[in-house]
Amino acid sequence: MAAAFARRALCLLLVLITAVLAGCSPVKTDVLASGSAEESRPAPQEASTVEVPGPSGSLPSAETGTAGTDAPDPDFYSLTMDASYEEYGIFTFLAFAVDNWYDGGKYYAIRTVAEGGDPSPYAPTTLKYRDYPDGESWQPVCSDPLCVHTAASGCPLAKCKNPFGFVCMSGTVFFVGQDDRLYLYSSADNSCTALHDRLYEYKLYEQDGALYAVYQVEDADFRIRYAALKATPDGTVTELGSVGELFAVKDSPVYADRYLLDAGFEGASACLYRRDLRADAVTTVLTLDYAGTEGLEPSSADVLAVYGDLALFRVMYRTDREHEDLWLADLQSGGARPLASKADTVQTWMYSDRCVVWTDVRSDASQPFTVHLLFPKTGEEREYGLSDPAAAAGGTIPAGTGLREIKKGALLLDCAYGLEAGTDEDGRTIYEIKYYNVLEFDLQSGRLRLWPQPGLPEYESTFR
Repeated sequence: MAAAFARRALCLLLVLITAVLAGCSPVKTDVLASGSAEESRPAPQEASTVEVPGPSGSLPSAETGTAGTDAPDPDFYSLTMDASYEEYGIFTFLAFAVDNWYDGGKYYAIRTVAEGGDPSPYAPTTLKYRDYPDGESWQPVCSDPLCVHTAASGCPLAKCKNPFGFVCMSGTVFFVGQDDRLYLYSSADNSCTALHDRLYEYKLYEQDGALYAVYQVEDADFRIRYAALKATPDGTVTELGSVGELFAVKDSPVYADRYLLDAGFEGASACLYRRDLRADAVTTVLTLDYAGTEGLEPSSADVLAVYGDLALFRVMYRTDREHEDLWLADLQSGGARPLASKADTVQTWMYSDRCVVWTDVRSDASQPFTVHLLFPKTGEEREYGLSDPAAAAGGTIPAGTGLREIKKGALLLDCAYGLEAGTDEDGRTIYEIKYYNVLEFDLQSGRLRLWPQPGLPEYESTFR
């Protein structure tokens, strides 16, 4: 079991690395100074705008708007970021929820105390925030103007050092300190309170307005078990129970405050399990048979998000290339609906705690680019066809175009371009990957902002 856990921990790390490199072949890319994936991509070029039909509207006559600059006119967006967050949430394609780092219009990150100062890994760090998405200035979360944000100064956040070990919500910050304790920091009085003694090998995440933690404990016989707790912003902690076995240690969310949703491959089948935290019993909710997939090499399966009695279930495997299949699983009936498939580097889906966005599979630029939006808790679905309005504006949507983010109610698409940067010792081509914006589409108004293509070859995945 310890080996299985190590593999899952390594898998999470590799997924994060893959998100930056966009491939597992020889790639050269810039080091991210801040650790934020969004800051690794170039600024948009000159753009034009047109109107796009809504989910059920008809295509208007094409009219190219006034050319924009690097940032669209504020009137382009129908929503503020706070309103966009309430409607759509914050999106990611990782098992780690980016929602952990957003609260009240602010984006949080562990950064050096002195911005632009000592760049070494030994430079003192603290938790900071900036306005999201347009802010550039980082401010310490600790509000004491005399604090130098070190343990010696008595900073309430001095133990918050893990870039993945904190969750922000409702003006508070939950974090696991360097002493493995769970703390609650309140911005109201700049105080820090210990909530739980020990969280080993943990995962923290926000779900339905509360913090959930899944972590390791030992029983009286020193055997490893996997426990879960729930904490609310007022500091109330509820221990939910534990189980004796868990496949996806860092990717097992809590369901109905009683179960851990576990997943893994059994032979050629991807399985989703429900583990009872009170009875320590396991139920197989769903089995997806991949036995007919030629050249199948199973990789992993995990539950990304829970929406009431529905769960977003991802299956990862390899044939002649890397694949990801996204399913919406019914935790009561055991049924599953396929949503999206992804091969190689083009990102065809994203999710938040409110909805899922995906695109139809396409192999060349002549095929329609269709975006689907699903709100699992309400069942509402929307569909947007973007190829025709893009063509009406005089542009195309390249075959390598994928989903990047939704900010201020607008969906941004980008494309990965690969520049040959030499060969490795085995004679394989090394690519330098560059991402360029393709278009931005306001989901409320239907306005579309189109960027010109950079005149570079689209990236051909070296997974093949």
